[in-house]
Formats: sequence, structure tokens, C-alpha cells
Amino acid sequence: MSPFLQIAGLIGLVILTILVVGTIFYFYYRHVLQSKQKKISELKNNVNQDQNIIAVLKERRKFRRVPLNHEKCTIKVIDFKEENLQALNNKTLDGEVMDISVGGLKFTCDIDFPIRNRVHVEVIFESHNFSFDLSGNVLRKEEKSGDTHVHYGVQFKDLSAADETQIQSLINAIDLEERRTAFNKSLT
Repeated sequence: MSPFLQIAGLIGLVILTILVVGTIFYFYYRHVLQSKQKKISELKNNVNQDQNIIAVLKERRKFRRVPLNHEKCTIKVIDFKEENLQALNNKTLDGEVMDISVGGLKFTCDIDFPIRNRVHVEVIFESHNFSFDLSGNVLRKEEKSGDTHVHYGVQFKDLSAADETQIQSLINAIDLEERRTAFNKSLT
């Protein structure tokens, strides 16, 4: 056999070996890449599900909130915490309680006052044969176009166990009333 044929055979064998090894590597790494892409897709789905759960949890309030029937209330401003508004401390305003939870309430009144610093208020009202005298800090203000009233969100401060129990009793009474109404409507 001539040296040229030996070299050509050797080169052919090397090329064949490279093709076989290359093909093996190609299929192996294709499989690895597919499994990693599948894992990435699963992780993306998990992240999307987690983000959806987080969004739902963020929207969910810490305490169950129930609407009230615009119960008349008296709001006493305890402390504006701003020097230029100190003259308004201990003034009373008329308003309506919109909703309540164990954590706070929302009231509305026709006075628009600043809440840059947490305004400390006392809200006095009656609902469903319960009397309330609750204090807290105004954390939020909502002004709706076309509405002459301003809505304020209050977080209760130093709520006693008795007040908490009474608020929960009110919430339970309202829930029971809503269920009875729904049940009676289902009968008709």
C-alpha cells in the first residue's frame, strides 16, 4: 500500500471519528439544552404564579372590612402635628363612617384638611346598637371628582381588647344581616 493511500485512509478515519464524536456531542448537548430550557420554562411559570399570588395577597387587607350605611359620626381632631394647624386641635367635625374593620375605618366629611403628617383623630358613632369612640391616625385621603366630600382612611391606635371585640361583633352582625338578606332573596 502506498504511503499516500495510508495517509488518505488515516485522514478519512480521523474525519469519520470527528463526525461521530461531533454527532454524539451534538445530540448530548441538544438534550442538555432542551432539559435546561424546560427547567427555565418551569421556573418562569413558578415565578409568574408566585407574582400572581403576591399581587392577590397585596390587595387583600389584613382585616375583613365591611361597609356601613353612611352612619353619622363626630370626628374630633386630637392632633394635627403641624404648627400652623394647632389651632384646629380639639375641633369637631360632622361626617359619616363608610366602612370599618378591626384595623381601621373610612369616614367622609366635607372638610378637606392636609394629612402630610399623621393626623390623630377620634371618631364617635353608633351602628347596629353598638356605640363606638375610637381613636387613630389618618393615613389616607381620597378626593373623587364630582364628590364634595373627602374620604379619609384611619388606622386605629391603641385599640383596647373591648373595642376590638365590639368591632368584631359589629362585623359579625353585618355579615349575618347580609346572609339573611341573601337567603330571603333566594326564597323569592
